Amino acid sequence: MRVVHIDRQRGWTGQTQQTFNAVLGLRRLGVDATLIGHDQGELAPRAAAAGLPVVAMPLYGSGFWRSVPRVMAYCKKQRVDVIHCHGPRDHLLAAMVRSTRCARRMVRTRHFPKPLNSGPFSRLLFLPCSRLTPLRQFLAG
Repeated sequence: MRVVHIDRQRGWTGQTQQTFNAVLGLRRLGVDATLIGHDQGELAPRAAAAGLPVVAMPLYGSGFWRSVPRVMAYCKKQRVDVIHCHGPRDHLLAAMVRSTRCARRMVRTRHFPKPLNSGPFSRLLFLPCSRLTPLRQFLAG
């Protein structure tokens, strides 16, 4: 199984740490997991230093829109089974990739404990998700 995690955060945050640990954990379980991260962020170089496969590209500003065809081409070439996103813009990028069938499934982890917006745009955005994982369900004791 091939899994690609997308996280465009620039800093080293709780979300990026969890993304890093998810890729690391999947690799330890024998899953072919790769990270797509912002080329000027902290996650991509840390992951590369840990020996994780990383694709670094500009994921901010106009670089975000230029990255869409690059991510699609990468996912298609690698025959990605699951594209896993972690933030709102990551989600938008993953939804575009999923809509072109460049990845078979899409998973979203919500790192923010606030409930989802119930508006039509939010429903449309979450439509391509095969699975939504609210992180708080794993943290609840």
